[in-house]
Amino acid sequence: MSSRSVRYYNMDVVRYILSTLVYSNHFFYLTGSGIAGTIQGGVQPAFFALSGFLVYHSFEKCSSVKDFIFKRMIRLMPLYWFVVFAFAIALSSVSNLGIIDYFFSAGFWKYILANTFTLNFMAPTLPGVFDAPQMVSASVNGALWTMKVEILLTCTYPLVDRLLKRYGTKRNFILATVIALSMTYTMCMLSMLDITGDQRYEMLVRQFVGQLYVFYIGVFIYLNLQQFMKHKWEIFFIVVLLALANVFLLEENLVLRFILLAVGVVWLSIVGNWGAKLAHSDNLSYGIYLCHYPLINLSVYFGLHEFIPLPVLFLLVFATVIFVARLLVPPSNSFSRFLTAKYNQSVSL
Repeated sequence: MSSRSVRYYNMDVVRYILSTLVYSNHFFYLTGSGIAGTIQGGVQPAFFALSGFLVYHSFEKCSSVKDFIFKRMIRLMPLYWFVVFAFAIALSSVSNLGIIDYFFSAGFWKYILANTFTLNFMAPTLPGVFDAPQMVSASVNGALWTMKVEILLTCTYPLVDRLLKRYGTKRNFILATVIALSMTYTMCMLSMLDITGDQRYEMLVRQFVGQLYVFYIGVFIYLNLQQFMKHKWEIFFIVVLLALANVFLLEENLVLRFILLAVGVVWLSIVGNWGAKLAHSDNLSYGIYLCHYPLINLSVYFGLHEFIPLPVLFLLVFATVIFVARLLVPPSNSFSRFLTAKYNQSVSL
């Protein structure tokens, strides 16, 4: 089933919803409202599953692996770099250091260097920024840890695709093997977390090896799209029944929950066309993801968190959507189109 001309409008809206859930989770965490932690664990695997589905959709439109990787980087990196540099400069206004000390400090350049290469964990803070008693976290943009995972997941695909082309008759077996190995790794890390209580195992679960299975579930669905759509309602009822059993009848299994979530969000994204009138831009959710964390921390820094939380959250989400839609998405598209036009390539990835 060729999907070169298909636009998955539902998927844009699903990503808006997921972005809002991430936004809400980080808002409640950073404002100390005590509601955080229940949403985030399920949202990132959903994003990775959608990325896996879109990877092959993107790959179909590329002439080579080099072309594919180039377009994915152009799709992801210009807006990411813009946000990293823009906030690093703008937040000098709330640093407790002077302008000269701020821009010439080792901490500033370490932040720039580490985050340029998506290594946010190496330098999550800027010197003197968000260094105040009311701050729950001094991290400038704690959401950026997923960028390196997304890039590493994308970089695995050319290798897996070579195996799929070489052993075409065993395509589903190869994908199932990749998924099973990642699931095994994840379950081992979760078992070690339960045994030792060492939070480093939880961090290892979140890294790209632990996210491979949800990513390749998305790939698996795309490569078997005809069969998936043929049996979409049977799949829907199986997912619902297993989800209910996982919550109410079994001792809840995190891996099973993420598998069902991965299948569920892809199902919701491709069945029907209910999102056609709501979809605006596939860059909008990406822009919200990149910008929301420092904007929430700024609201805490200036004391907005002391007001009633939900109205402040709605105000922040509205302001972020306007900020992203009006200021970030068009420049990103224009810059990407400029770069790809130079190489006579499309930028619809």
